[in-house]
Amino acid sequence: MQPFPRILGRHYFAIFILASVTLSYQILITRFFSVMLYYHFAFAAISLAMLGLTRGAMQVYRNPERYAPERVGPEFARHAARFAITGVGAMICFLCAPVLVPSENVLLALVASAVAFVLPLTESGVCITLLLTRLPYGGGWLYACDLAGAALGCLGIIFVLLVIDPVSATLGIGALAAGAGWMVVRGSGDVRNLRLSGAVTLSLGAAALVHAGLDTSGKSHLGVFWAKGTQQTGTLFERWNTYSRVRVTAMGESVPFGWGFSREPETKIEQNYLDIDADAGTVITRHDGDISKFGYLKNDVINSAYLVDSRRFGRRSLSEKISCPPGRFWGRRTDNHAG
Repeated sequence: MQPFPRILGRHYFAIFILASVTLSYQILITRFFSVMLYYHFAFAAISLAMLGLTRGAMQVYRNPERYAPERVGPEFARHAARFAITGVGAMICFLCAPVLVPSENVLLALVASAVAFVLPLTESGVCITLLLTRLPYGGGWLYACDLAGAALGCLGIIFVLLVIDPVSATLGIGALAAGAGWMVVRGSGDVRNLRLSGAVTLSLGAAALVHAGLDTSGKSHLGVFWAKGTQQTGTLFERWNTYSRVRVTAMGESVPFGWGFSREPETKIEQNYLDIDADAGTVITRHDGDISKFGYLKNDVINSAYLVDSRRFGRRSLSEKISCPPGRFWGRRTDNHAG
């Protein structure tokens, strides 16, 4: 097997894709940590990413015979496929660990599964280091593709999460990484790694499409089953982005929610609960056109400011404040957490 005499177009494309999916994967890890644990654990995700990428680079430098220039193609394909497999595996373990282990061992299981995210990032570190250090110097264009791919990964995941859920995105990221490995090893004569890369690409790509379809149609699919010590059941609506997860659950028709009533409400009203990252929240109340149903609000302590004499302070009455077109929903914040 001969070393590449020069950098080929496939190498530029491969490092672009690997850098892009690696940064997207890191951002998805911060989202899982923030929803299932707490916001400050997002910084732990960044530390795990730095640890994994550094381990991958050290592995290349400690094994010069294995990662010789003539073996760039097969080794890149092998580690890119491993990135895809371990990346999806770590994500599934983290999501399912709280459900599969006894409640007293949940925190220990989460720590163990969180550390597992180092494995795929180590594989990514090997791939990127291989291309940057084992190929002929190309005037910095290879490194430019690395940086451009990383930038696109950071921006692209914003738009990806507007369309599909993070689990489907993770599966798609794995398929792209394995596909990059298939492109690099193609034509090298290494049939074993070529088949491995192709099989992983097709399998994860198909899984991403099926899972995205299940999520879009509202059917059961893999997701966050446990967050901050609470089982996530009864979800009516869920939407992710790069800084929060919005989720709506039904409260049903019951006594209205309030912070401190001077008089217990006598009516029942239909309400839903909207939470942000399973922490901050808002009650959403249905309005059917009958303003009298909201009379309980004047007895809630948090609305006392609206009852001040409007002639003196120029404020509108409480009924004017809460009026809205029939059939719409209106809501108010019920805590002081940042969204």
